[in-house]
Amino acid sequence: MKFKSWLIVLCVALCCVNVTGCKKNKEKISEYDVTIEGIDSDGSRIRDEIEERMQKEMASEVNEYEYKVLLQNAKSFQEILTLNLESRPEVLLARDHMDQAINCGIQIYGDGLNFDHYTILLTKLRQWYFNTEERRERRQDFIVRSREYHYTNTTAVDEYTCDFDVPDELMKSIEARMEIRRQKNIEEQQNKENGENAQKPDEIQAIAEEGANLSSVSN
Repeated sequence: MKFKSWLIVLCVALCCVNVTGCKKNKEKISEYDVTIEGIDSDGSRIRDEIEERMQKEMASEVNEYEYKVLLQNAKSFQEILTLNLESRPEVLLARDHMDQAINCGIQIYGDGLNFDHYTILLTKLRQWYFNTEERRERRQDFIVRSREYHYTNTTAVDEYTCDFDVPDELMKSIEARMEIRRQKNIEEQQNKENGENAQKPDEIQAIAEEGANLSSVSN
């Protein structure tokens, strides 16, 4: 009788491999996680369950345009999961899209506490998107590969990089913030040339690569 019980347990365990709802490598496998890219049934370039979760947990915390920033970042994350890592053009284009999405957030959210809120939401979104070991490894491989392909951030500090339009009044505020950043960059460059400032990582690059190794994150 005891042998039969163990046999049943073993059969159940074997049947659970790669089956929705069972655990593999200590992570729950859902219908959304069977493939690395997940399910995007409406063609929005964002995984279905991520869109649903964003609408439920983020939409009420931000205004219309701040939410669009998060959607743009989500699309850039999805691109990482669907591209061919062996293709240099695809990797560099995806890295450019990721940096543009991050820069869009800097432009829309501004600085101070609002920017801190953006980084918190972006970190949360990244954890949702790269929620399995395979997806986290893909993101880290993408970051490494973009370095190997000698990626250089070409986004100008005064370039509007959002994939959506904003009202004229908001654009004026964005342009004012971009001008401040441009002047700050000029000053930092002058200090660097004068040997008064140690070399610092690019602001967008630093945010993009922050948390590249997410293998320790549990959901």
